[in-house]
Amino acid sequence: MIPEEPVSRSGPVLELNDVGVVLGKGTRGRVVLRGVSLALSEGEALGIVGRSGSGKTTLARTAAGLLRPSRGSVTHNGASSCQRRRRFTGESPAAVQMVFQDPFTALNPRVRVGELLLDALERSGGEKSRPTAEMLLEAVGLRSDMLFRYPGRLSGGERQRVCIASALALGSAALVLDEPTTMLDWPSRWQVIQLLRSLRARFGLAVMILSHDLDLLASLCDSVCVIEDGEIIERGVLREVAARPVKKETRLIIEASVAMRKAALAMRPKSMQR
Repeated sequence: MIPEEPVSRSGPVLELNDVGVVLGKGTRGRVVLRGVSLALSEGEALGIVGRSGSGKTTLARTAAGLLRPSRGSVTHNGASSCQRRRRFTGESPAAVQMVFQDPFTALNPRVRVGELLLDALERSGGEKSRPTAEMLLEAVGLRSDMLFRYPGRLSGGERQRVCIASALALGSAALVLDEPTTMLDWPSRWQVIQLLRSLRARFGLAVMILSHDLDLLASLCDSVCVIEDGEIIERGVLREVAARPVKKETRLIIEASVAMRKAALAMRPKSMQR
């Protein structure tokens, strides 16, 4: 499980070196990632922005060790991600866990929240106890009575918090989040943003956030990489990339994000506006 304080590490929590991914075999194979290299350090928040079909989700799954790269390497705390545990085996958990876009399908509807967290604690070698599970819920801003609820009785924001708590129970040093607020209403989005800020400050948790929402990335991330057609085409501090985009594709992403923001403001509570 996560430590009470950040643990100092000598190298990146997550590192991708010249990673390529081809989905399918032979002549039907499709190149989805092309020579992606990046690193994520303890406590860092890195944004990955790109349009639909740019390769963001494949990058997320590869970074979390759920897809094997066709070339290059992915390391978690210096160890190859191929050595990480495969889900539901007895191997030890990975330092990097993925939080999926849709919290409504990410949890088993037949398993109570408490059972889910206790199972994650057991697989991580942590203390499998109700107080520990309650502490995990507290860390993500949920009440202890959530332990007895089924996912069907939780809101989208609460489910997303449970997914994050489960990742923390597995001892993750980093989270890879694929469009973590897309399926949520505005109040829940704001709560998840505040939660991720708190976890970074409290535990030194590293996060990689994949999104097309520049507002979300600006709220959370130290730096950003722009991905297009499976390649990183620009990187740097978001406000600098947004102010002086070099690539045409980056300008199009910025324009699309501005249009999306204007459309969303009509639905956004005034208390959430900045």
